[in-house]
Amino acid sequence: MKPAIIGALAVMLAAPAMAADDLPLPVARTLGNSLHYQAPDTHFAMVIRDSADHRYEAVVDLRDPAGRPVHLRMSGRWTIEGDRICRQQTSPPPPPGHDRICEAYGAYPAPGESRTDPATGLILTLVLTPAPGSAP
Repeated sequence: MKPAIIGALAVMLAAPAMAADDLPLPVARTLGNSLHYQAPDTHFAMVIRDSADHRYEAVVDLRDPAGRPVHLRMSGRWTIEGDRICRQQTSPPPPPGHDRICEAYGAYPAPGESRTDPATGLILTLVLTPAPGSAP
């Protein structure tokens, strides 16, 4: 590799993560809270919790083709790419081609509101999660 490329990579890797103040508002207000996705037919529900350190955790409840309940836990890292938030699953290892999902964050609701995502038909609700130690 040429020294200029190595230097550019070093600067990119050493750059601090995007601060919450620098994030688009729909994303910033999700940090530490729960974003709920619900299919209108109730056969699919997912809760995603993004953290300020660009990690996420997700819990998915759905029904398999035979109608049996399936419960999944996933985690990984998230980034902002233009007007989208992209989540890269790292645990458990996903099937090839299904490790990265991007969605427009413009469809995210305000806290306490619900909206239907026009791209997926899923109902999105942003649920504020009290800080640890605060009164319920």
